Parts: sequence; C-alpha cells; structure tokens
Amino acid sequence: MNAVVETPGGRRRHIAQRRPVLEMNTSLPMSPGSDIQTPTKPQSDPYMCDLLRVADQQIAELNRQVKNMEEANAASTRKSETLVKQVTLRDKEIDRLQHLLEGGRPTKAMINDGMAESTERVISHLNIQVSTC
Repeated sequence: MNAVVETPGGRRRHIAQRRPVLEMNTSLPMSPGSDIQTPTKPQSDPYMCDLLRVADQQIAELNRQVKNMEEANAASTRKSETLVKQVTLRDKEIDRLQHLLEGGRPTKAMINDGMAESTERVISHLNIQVSTC
C-alpha cells in the first residue's frame, strides 16, 4: 500500500502507509455453557478518578449551599409572616382607638379637654409652690 503525493514542483513521491492496527478492548460475550470467566473490571484512570472526586466535592458543596439557602429562606419567610401579623395587629389597634375617639365627642373637643387638664395641673403645681413660700 503506497500513497502518491504530488509536490509543488510537479514531482510525485511515493509514501509507504502503515497498516491500521486493530486493538481489542473487550471480547465477545461467552456462551452460556462456557466455564471460562473473563475479567470485566475496567482499568481505572487516575486523572478521571481525580476529576470525579473534584466533581463530587463540588456537588456536595453546592448541596450544602442549597440547604443553607433553603433554611435562610424559611427563616426569612417566618420573619416576614411575623412582621405582617404585627402590622395587622397595629392597624387593628389604630382602628379601635379611632372608633373610641370618634364615638362620643369630636376630635377637637377631646384635644381641648386634654389641654385644659394639662394647664390645670400646671396651675395647681404653681399654686403649691406659691403657698409654700
């Protein structure tokens, strides 16, 4: 088997080719009646073992991160629900106090009464100071 190569100068050159080599990695399966067992354990490649080990470590680390993120998400959800409940309770209390305020008297009258009470306390305090002198 020769290959012919033509060079740019027009010359032809014959190159001997190598015959292909057939390598057999596995054999045909044995017939059911055969007593001979062939080893089926594949050769382990250290490079592939290292790649698989690194990949397994990365998978484990990512699984840990996912678990931590899920726990943080659950905690955030619980905190959010608690805060929503607190806001709801606060709004209910505000509504309750508004109804009490609007129930009997106008708001301005309530404010005037509060100011009158505070001025009466100041006056009584000043009277006590004057009487002790």
